[in-house]
Amino acid sequence: MKHLHIMHDDKFIEPYIRSIEKYFDFQDHKFIIISRNTNNSYYKKKKNIIQCKSKKDFFKIIIDLYLADNILLHGLFIRNIIIILFINPWLLGKSKWILWGGDLYIHKTNIKKTKLKSKIYEYMRSYVIKNVEGIITYVKGDYKLAQEWYKTKANYYKCTSYLSNIPSHNISKIKFNVGNRNREHIFIQIGNSADPNNNHIEILDELKKVKSGKYKFKIICPLSYGKEQQVKKVIKYGKKAFGKDFVPLTKFMDLKTYNKLLSNIDTAIFNHQRQQAMGNILTLLYLGKKVYIRDDIVTWDFMQENDIKVFSFNNHNDDLLGKIDPEIAKQNMEKIDSRFNIDVFIEEWTNIFNS
Repeated sequence: MKHLHIMHDDKFIEPYIRSIEKYFDFQDHKFIIISRNTNNSYYKKKKNIIQCKSKKDFFKIIIDLYLADNILLHGLFIRNIIIILFINPWLLGKSKWILWGGDLYIHKTNIKKTKLKSKIYEYMRSYVIKNVEGIITYVKGDYKLAQEWYKTKANYYKCTSYLSNIPSHNISKIKFNVGNRNREHIFIQIGNSADPNNNHIEILDELKKVKSGKYKFKIICPLSYGKEQQVKKVIKYGKKAFGKDFVPLTKFMDLKTYNKLLSNIDTAIFNHQRQQAMGNILTLLYLGKKVYIRDDIVTWDFMQENDIKVFSFNNHNDDLLGKIDPEIAKQNMEKIDSRFNIDVFIEEWTNIFNS
């Protein structure tokens, strides 16, 4: 076995495994998926996809970790994997961490915890991150934060990571018109989930300032995953402020349906105080939409480094609803497509598998 992938089951995972099967030598890879869901027919058909359903299964993983030439950690969310790597530190020299975001920024929460158990776990996490061989992400600002927070000497591997970050792969058949707003309402997307990090209330408060202006708009608010309490809170506030013009989306959509929704958005506002929702942001920019993010996060730095035009939400000086210049939208689309495409995806993963 050359490459052992450790991952928790998520919407990105099956498409990623299928891409490995399509573009690489599939038999060189083994996938350990931490999940209690046993209904995935694709996983069941593949001998090199193993679903880890109980604590007993983790003992079997240790053997695979030793046999693998290369260990790929898809997110550092799994407590038992952290523990295994901590007590088997010699495995870290062949381990690469595919950084997701939440697994990095949880540092801010963990360092504030006072319970001894939490402190011990964060110590183990820190040790693992400090000693992994490599960190995989296309947002170099996140890699730099990992260096700063965890004093890691891991090598940096620039990689698109997942197909969800390749808009042209997912929405090539969607028709759209850049800058065309010949309709009654402007459609505004706020956030991408019910995660409190979306800071919906702050966005809604800003939009209230332009509610009585010359624009008519509908607020589209994806809330299909996250804590129920937060979903209710956002819906209550949004309905009170905007009535029927606030449209919460509480049911999960398949990717094709969701991307069709994005194609009808005019302006999107993201108020995350960290790198988050990159799949949404890249897709919207590829579709020629006007996108607001905070200018004090690494996502903003990434866009500036790649000469992709986004707008500052926390320092905005317009009414949030103006059109994007069609030429800027076109340039954004071209830059997204040149950086995030299937050829780059294959090249970057090839380099990682050969490292």
